[in-house]
Amino acid sequence: MWVIPVIGIVAAAPGELTLLNSEVWEVADGGNGNTYELWLETSNWNTWEEANAAANGMGGHLAALETAAENEWVFANVAMPGFQGPWNGGIGPWLGGYQVEGSAEPLGGWYWVTGEPIDYDAWFEGEPNDQAVDGENYLIYWSYWAGAQWNDYSATNFSSSYIVEYEVPAPATLTLLLGALALRRRRR
Repeated sequence: MWVIPVIGIVAAAPGELTLLNSEVWEVADGGNGNTYELWLETSNWNTWEEANAAANGMGGHLAALETAAENEWVFANVAMPGFQGPWNGGIGPWLGGYQVEGSAEPLGGWYWVTGEPIDYDAWFEGEPNDQAVDGENYLIYWSYWAGAQWNDYSATNFSSSYIVEYEVPAPATLTLLLGALALRRRRR
């Protein structure tokens, strides 16, 4: 387990950010090759906006779970269901889904932080319900006893944890990067 002192760049307030779990969804296992990390803020809880800023500051993004297989794999292998730290009070980690302001409630206008519309969903029964007074426009794993199911959560609600996804560079991007490095070496 890694503990990283936070100076306010990665989280909203000074504290300790703890990496609880890091797993690669291997292509050989039917995955996408991306890395997923479960982070726990031990001294303060984060809003979705704070968790999103932290994920971006780490070079990743909040997890965009675009298929049933990805959602189930992340829940089973990364989210640590039942472990009290990231599931404090049963409320799970923040995920990378959000609802565009002014969208038809409760199901309209849901997107991943990567820009794709949420086509696959795993809403818990009765969700999304936009029940909070200030709206519920952010995605969270609902509760460890509910399985890999989601809830819409308010901008003013907090969670102690979030899941960061790091994408594998696309083959073309990797080829360009390696080509640029080779050219740079030749010029020396």
